[in-house]
Amino acid sequence: MPLTQEQVSSYFRDGFVVPDWRMPPAALERLRQAYRNLIDDNPGQTYLTTLHRKDGGLQALNLRDDWVALVTLPEVLDMLEQLMGPDICLWDQTLFDKPPRQTQKIGWHQDGLYWPIRPVQTTAVWMSLDGSTREKGCLKVVRGTHRDRVFYAHVDCTGDDTEAFEVVIPDSIFDPSDVVDIELEAGQISIHDGMIIHGSAPNRSNELRVGLASRFMATTSWFDHDAGDAVDAQYLPYFPHAPGRRYWADSPLYLVRGTDACGRNDWNAGHFRSP
Repeated sequence: MPLTQEQVSSYFRDGFVVPDWRMPPAALERLRQAYRNLIDDNPGQTYLTTLHRKDGGLQALNLRDDWVALVTLPEVLDMLEQLMGPDICLWDQTLFDKPPRQTQKIGWHQDGLYWPIRPVQTTAVWMSLDGSTREKGCLKVVRGTHRDRVFYAHVDCTGDDTEAFEVVIPDSIFDPSDVVDIELEAGQISIHDGMIIHGSAPNRSNELRVGLASRFMATTSWFDHDAGDAVDAQYLPYFPHAPGRRYWADSPLYLVRGTDACGRNDWNAGHFRSP
């Protein structure tokens, strides 16, 4: 089911959209089984990231499922094409399994600040495996904060045990009436711009909240694999200290639709080859 024209307009106006589409039951069950496999195969691991990397990424995860195939459903790509154009790559996947009765929140932040994408034209598809409600600590966004394409100043909150991050964007910079809780049913998705301010409250329920964020980039942008130092420098005006060098040299890109429109992206970097 494609996005309506009103939904497309609201995405560009507000920075997010919740489509009417739901994952087919079989596709949702495959995703849930992949999550169960991941937990079984990586005991003791938390914050399981870089699922699209066949070598297991920095955590050296044991991966038996093809996470790229799990999320690049034709219906999802059709909706992304309405928002990003015909040339699309998948460049990151992060699993968010928020435990029950959690005490920490994810403070306000912008993901685009951390990434070597020039310009930052990237979109996240957030897939809910088991439902995401306010009580579970669903994703929250500040509507419209993507439009100026600027990074907002952060404040140091080191020592605040309620914050998962050391620095956050203060809520004094926006109108609280612009905060939107994105509640999703199991199998439902939301799509949000990589520049939007967002965060989430603690999971105060007795149930696990599991979601998968897949990040897609229009290939009119360039993913700079050599931007470790530049990304650190990008942080400095907004953070009280450099958070440590970021290395992007081995981040694999997956062209999932169209062509490399800018002609600069490296489609070989980071791709694991079996001996």
